[in-house]
Amino acid sequence: MKPIILCSGTSGRCLVYGYAESDPVPEQPVRLTKARMIIYYPSGGTFGLAASGPPDQSRVTDAVAEVVETKWQEWLAVSPTAAEKFDAWEQ
Repeated sequence: MKPIILCSGTSGRCLVYGYAESDPVPEQPVRLTKARMIIYYPSGGTFGLAASGPPDQSRVTDAVAEVVETKWQEWLAVSPTAAEKFDAWEQ
């Protein structure tokens, strides 16, 4: 399983972190496990989230077991450091 961030929604404004079995394929649904929506992050952009994880002031939802995203615009590979921060996130 590979940790990724999907930019999803019809306008690509919804960020979802989770684990995918393989790299997403354009125009195909993506199934994520341990999925969390990134509600707010104060700085660093999506590249910063993928590289370093959510800053302390961020808001990230609890994880859901599985979600299938059908309207996604792009995806980013998540570093091991960032994945550790996302996985340990508590409200």
